[in-house]
Amino acid sequence: RAKITLVDLAGSEKTETAQTEGQGLLEGININKSLSCLGQCIAALCKAANRKDAEEAKKSPEQREREAKEKAEAEEKKKAAEEKAKAKAKKKGESKFGMKTGGPVKRIEKDADFIPFRDSVLTWILRDSLVGNSKTVMLAALSPAA
Repeated sequence: RAKITLVDLAGSEKTETAQTEGQGLLEGININKSLSCLGQCIAALCKAANRKDAEEAKKSPEQREREAKEKAEAEEKKKAAEEKAKAKAKKKGESKFGMKTGGPVKRIEKDADFIPFRDSVLTWILRDSLVGNSKTVMLAALSPAA
């Protein structure tokens, strides 16, 4: 499944120099809040990734190998169970109904690693692009005059 998200955040300049009022001022305030929330989410994701990398570095090569074997065995068991369920349904002449979605957002194991995606609409929209198996590109047009 592929997904592309384009977000335009123009209009978040300084309100004094641009002399914005009314609706333009409110839009700028909301954009700045969303950017702040995005920064908090990125910082929390980096913190969680660094903690996970540090824990992985503490493991011995034997422990890593053992965990890899256990993970491979669990995957094999899961595939075997799925094949068995499919064969059973096919034998009965029934089909499995259900919608397969793109998968849940990856959760981080520890409760201390809470990522505040719901704090802003921007971070809620971009949550799939920020976690899991994704490639994210951010473009910024900055001016020294701003």
